[in-house]
Amino acid sequence: MKFKPKILVPYDGSRHADKAIEIAIQLAEQFKGTITVLHVPWKESDIESHRLLMNAVDKLQNTYLDFNTRSERSEQVSTKITQIQKEEGYDIIVMGSRGHGVGKAWILGSVSRQVLEEASCPVLVVN
Repeated sequence: MKFKPKILVPYDGSRHADKAIEIAIQLAEQFKGTITVLHVPWKESDIESHRLLMNAVDKLQNTYLDFNTRSERSEQVSTKITQIQKEEGYDIIVMGSRGHGVGKAWILGSVSRQVLEEASCPVLVVN
């Protein structure tokens, strides 16, 4: 049996998140995996969240990959990401190093740093 990874891509519409989708596509194509693009809004409207996810769909729709998108509202973004990863058995998280967060850490964003610490699977952080 061949390994077909379930790839979770947290997405906030930032340049780094766009790059993470590109890398996730490469991984999914190489290993015949599936991609879930996850947006965790805590202050955006549902309309803004939908717009961001449609941006991700634009990047994925011309591939032959199995993908889906979802939005889960939470003020604890990193906790929500790792909760979904654990509960749904994702094999890898591919995410941007920094996003659109208000308080940005110097080199590695606070959300990506927390996901690295909390995830129970490999995390590929894309710069």
